[in-house]
Amino acid sequence: MKLETRWCGRALRKYESLTSTNDEAVRWAEEGAVHGSLVISEEQTAGHGRGDRTWYSPAGNNIYMTLILRPEFPLEKAGMITLLMGLAVSRATDRIIREKSGETCLTSRIKWPNDVLLNGKKACGILTGMRLDAGDKALIYIGVGINVKGDRFPGDIRDKAVSIQEAMKALGMEGADFSEEDKDRLISIIMTEFEKLYDTFAEENKLLYIKSEYNNRLINMNKTVKVLDPAGAYEGICCGITDHGELMVETSDYLRLVMSGEVSVRAADGSYV
Repeated sequence: MKLETRWCGRALRKYESLTSTNDEAVRWAEEGAVHGSLVISEEQTAGHGRGDRTWYSPAGNNIYMTLILRPEFPLEKAGMITLLMGLAVSRATDRIIREKSGETCLTSRIKWPNDVLLNGKKACGILTGMRLDAGDKALIYIGVGINVKGDRFPGDIRDKAVSIQEAMKALGMEGADFSEEDKDRLISIIMTEFEKLYDTFAEENKLLYIKSEYNNRLINMNKTVKVLDPAGAYEGICCGITDHGELMVETSDYLRLVMSGEVSVRAADGSYV
């Protein structure tokens, strides 16, 4: 794999199969993996999604990877790193589509806080974990699953998931077939984009520098959303993110800042996706 980064992904371990790249990243970190170390697997037999969900991870078609970070900033800022990775994946997805097709008719969107979508369906999910290592230093591991080539998803996600290849073919775009070299190229672009975003964040410790672009890519923007808060679900209009990555939701009473939980966008038929 040809990387154009200084530190992101430079220490690399690739596997044919793992239970989970996040699990392997934690093990490697405990052995002393350096900041920016990357775990990649062709298959996950027990991939993790948010909550208790699993991540469909068949061999050969997709990207499963986890990036290890050892930040200087406090762990409470780790949630913002998820947004940086989402933006990096979104930028990289758009770039690989342009490189392969020469067209710009298909662009990705972000569903706050951790999904990247194509044609309104989920093409990428991000799962961020955090802990203190043996020396009480912050450790963050960011798992990224990208549907690249597959077009046969299990029944429970069939109507919600899409691969990059499938989304391109649906629009009749040229260059839709992805090779292993294309997958490596996509990973390389993600690492480049994330490194740039992370380095700026490490200096500024807030997201003002990406807020405009992030909100432009936000599929929730100016739409009715339902916030599934443990204290009680509520609805409102999504107004974008703050400088610290919270989602602003304007209800009939006041503006709420969503720091955690799951946000779903109201679809045209009134359902939530």
